[in-house]
Amino acid sequence: KEHVYMKLLQLNIQGFGKLKSLKIDFSPKLNPIWGLTEAGKSTLQQAILAAFYGFYQGSRATTAEKQQHLRFKPWTHADFDIQLVYELGDGHQFEIVRNFADDDIPTKIFDAVTGKDLTPQFKIRRHGNISSAREHLGMSREIFEATVFVRQAEVKSLQNNAGLVNEIVSLLDSGTTRASAEEAIAFLEGQIARVGSDRARVKRLPMAQEWLKKIQEEREMLLRDRDSLREAVLKKQDLEKTLQKDRTKLLQFQYLILDKRMAELAQNFKRSEAIRRRLKELRENYLELEGAGQVSDSLREGIVRKFQTLENQKEQIGEIREKIKQQQTIVEQLARELAEYTDMRKLSEFLTYEEFDRLQTRWNVADRALKRDQDEYEKELNRLSTQNLDADRLQKIYQLSSEETQGFREQEEELGRLDREIQSLELEQRELAGKEPFTKSVKLGIVGLAFLGVLLAVPLILFHLTATGVILGAFLITLSAGVSLYFSGMQNKHEKNRMALKHDLHEIVTEKMEKEAFYKHALQPFGVKDFKDLLEKRLQFESLSRKIDAVARSREGLAAVEFQLLKYLGSIDIQSLSEEVLQNVGAQFKSFFELKNQFDREKRLLEETRKDLARVQDRSELTTDSLLERLQEAGINEKDPDKALLQFKALVEKKKECDRLGREIEKLQSELNGLFAGKSEAELLEQQEAWTRRRDTLLAHHPELKGLSSGWSSQKLLTEYETLDQKRQEMEKEVERLEATIQTVLTSHRPQAEIEEELAAAEKEVRRLLKVRHALEKARDTLREVMESYHRDMAPFLNQTVGRGIQAVTRGRYKDVRIDPQTFTIHLVVPETGDMQPSDRLSLGTQEQLYLLLRVAVAKHLSENAESLPLILDDPFVHFDHNRLENVLVFLKQLSEQNQIIVFTKDRAIHRWVEKNVKPEDHIILELK
Repeated sequence: KEHVYMKLLQLNIQGFGKLKSLKIDFSPKLNPIWGLTEAGKSTLQQAILAAFYGFYQGSRATTAEKQQHLRFKPWTHADFDIQLVYELGDGHQFEIVRNFADDDIPTKIFDAVTGKDLTPQFKIRRHGNISSAREHLGMSREIFEATVFVRQAEVKSLQNNAGLVNEIVSLLDSGTTRASAEEAIAFLEGQIARVGSDRARVKRLPMAQEWLKKIQEEREMLLRDRDSLREAVLKKQDLEKTLQKDRTKLLQFQYLILDKRMAELAQNFKRSEAIRRRLKELRENYLELEGAGQVSDSLREGIVRKFQTLENQKEQIGEIREKIKQQQTIVEQLARELAEYTDMRKLSEFLTYEEFDRLQTRWNVADRALKRDQDEYEKELNRLSTQNLDADRLQKIYQLSSEETQGFREQEEELGRLDREIQSLELEQRELAGKEPFTKSVKLGIVGLAFLGVLLAVPLILFHLTATGVILGAFLITLSAGVSLYFSGMQNKHEKNRMALKHDLHEIVTEKMEKEAFYKHALQPFGVKDFKDLLEKRLQFESLSRKIDAVARSREGLAAVEFQLLKYLGSIDIQSLSEEVLQNVGAQFKSFFELKNQFDREKRLLEETRKDLARVQDRSELTTDSLLERLQEAGINEKDPDKALLQFKALVEKKKECDRLGREIEKLQSELNGLFAGKSEAELLEQQEAWTRRRDTLLAHHPELKGLSSGWSSQKLLTEYETLDQKRQEMEKEVERLEATIQTVLTSHRPQAEIEEELAAAEKEVRRLLKVRHALEKARDTLREVMESYHRDMAPFLNQTVGRGIQAVTRGRYKDVRIDPQTFTIHLVVPETGDMQPSDRLSLGTQEQLYLLLRVAVAKHLSENAESLPLILDDPFVHFDHNRLENVLVFLKQLSEQNQIIVFTKDRAIHRWVEKNVKPEDHIILELK
């Protein structure tokens, strides 16, 4: 059965990029389009893409789309439109007409046979965007470009493109990029969202769960309140028993408090008499010392501080004087040592040691750099000498201009190109020799058969003059002549091809010999054999030149530093420099500066110490004057500070004793006042009688209290009584509260039967919604597993198809291929190791062969659900060697039985191969000028 597939029939370009007034009729099978670089091959490929999909994909043009549109705007004329005629697998033919000159001109699509306008049947958007390509080809522009449409150097664009992989899987799933499985999953997700998750708040399931939770909480609250009622009744009974016991204890505390207060009051009367006697004695002693007490505390403390300050200042003066003596000795010793450095003192008048040290460091660095550069220069000269290199020739090579160097490079590349063409023609010559149609024996046999036919025909005509004899004889003669002419024509055609090939080979060989002789003659003055040798010797002289420049720079740097150093060192009679001289001068200069800095520092310290002594002596005199003034205020007129100190100490002791007596008097008076709590003695006697009456009344009503006693004080008994009474009041309030709770706790609740009925209904609704959500989630997960299985199921087909293709292209070197359906990355078995390796480790040519075959396999797989699309390839064989190129062309020839193939190339070998190996009716060759 004949294979049906989509075909491009005709392309008419009025203007597109550099192309204009171009009309192309395509072969349904193989269409090589040949042209040199910049002939417009890639532009023609883009024109086919633009004819199908236009420049703009959305309602708004992106910046990249605008730039692409501007890129292909015609260079020299205003027409910017295309017409493309194509035929689908079902035989229907369409013509799409696009005008890119104005974004508002709509795209049109017609029935190519009847001319009927079919545009209204498709979805139309702005910028000439129409959905015909997506509907007819069955795929988006992205998938079209990633599979059957191969740009130059973009064979591998399918690798690691997750978005395209998912879209391709959608096509395999449903035959459309609208991804039916994805839509179903999205629908199920929407239904799940309507039911709601556990964290949602306004969906059906969460609302039902909230209703159920509310009823459960109401039921639990009812049960809790029933338990609370029972607990309240029991607690009230316990509190009433405790209250009865506490009331009895309160009566006991009242009796004990009265009894204890009466005993304490009698004891206080006795204590007050003892305190009065002691106060009288203390007041008499206080009056005797009252004169010393007139010195205020602030005056006394001020005098004490002045005495302490004066003692500290005397100690400080002694320490400073000892320090001055030590510093004076150090300064005199340093002055004697400095007198020995006469030369260094002269040198210090011109620069500091830091400046000298920097100059010395610079000199050392420059000296080492010069020695190092001179050594490098000598080594480089020795190396060139051992390699028998002529420095003059090297310099001549180095002085070549960039244009001359580029000329040598281009001549060598041209010779390489001619070599490759000679090899290609020699291979074709050998193949042509192996395809000679007839051997000499076959030629003699054909001539003999023709002669035999004539011999048989002549007697029939001459001796059998019947009509049958004449016809038979004429037929034999005609047949013999036809056979001879046919085989002679084939032989002549073969000989013509052989002579043409021989002529081409001779011309290229002659051209190569002439250019090679000219190239060698041009290289002879430089003593090199090829361009690589020229570059290497140029690099040799560059290295020597750098060494010479480095020595000159180092010598200049050293001379500059020496000039500065000798300018200063001349003051101490040094006229030449060496490393040893600089080290000696540097060591002495450093010692001089360190000694001088130490001398200056010690001298400054001595002056500062003398100033400190004068300041402390001044402060000591001021302190002495202030102290004598304070002592006069305290009644001490002694001018000798030491004697005045003894008198002041005696006065202080009297003051301390006076203060102690005052504090004791104050303490006893406070205790006396506290015994009666601010009341008079008469008031206390009246209080005692009242307490006696209250105690007798309690005993009359509660005789069991008589004889009751406690070791606690009245105050502690009162505290315990108040605590117990507070507890009683709180328990009485709690009893009242519990009584109110018992009466009202169940009044706010519905009947339990009503709550139980509503609870059952809520539980039923929640179970129903959970079951629905579980079913929806299970359906969603199942669909996801099915989509993942498409990735897995696609892999075997791609592995098998690409494996067969690479086996044919590499003649069996590679055959076992593994393709990751998630990323379209390729691994294959390397025959040398037997290991599975990623394709990225292979040569660029093999990688491009693999991904070209992968594109073909994906397109073939897509054709099971859609059209078998043409393969539009822009120079995908750039990195293929001659053998694999021929194998790929054989593969494409076989593939053209199932898919139309349009291949753009600048390689004449492809042009010639198609002419020789493909039937004329199965191909059309187009040449772009």
